[in-house]
Amino acid sequence: MFWFHFYEAIKRDRPMSTEWAREKTVEELNLQNLTEEEAVRHLELANEGVYDTDDVPERWRTLFEKMEQEL
Repeated sequence: MFWFHFYEAIKRDRPMSTEWAREKTVEELNLQNLTEEEAVRHLELANEGVYDTDDVPERWRTLFEKMEQEL
């Protein structure tokens, strides 16, 4: 779920632009390698345009791109 929101934050115009939206997303995650604060910060940076879709792991990026094409 995290990578989907991360990808969408990059592709769209700040869908996670509020602190509440970022925190709600992080609450729904099963984070194994990130703390909640780190996850929220990465979403903030994605919203600010710091990341590109190339920063999303390839297997997730490929899946999301395929989903976009099918819609």
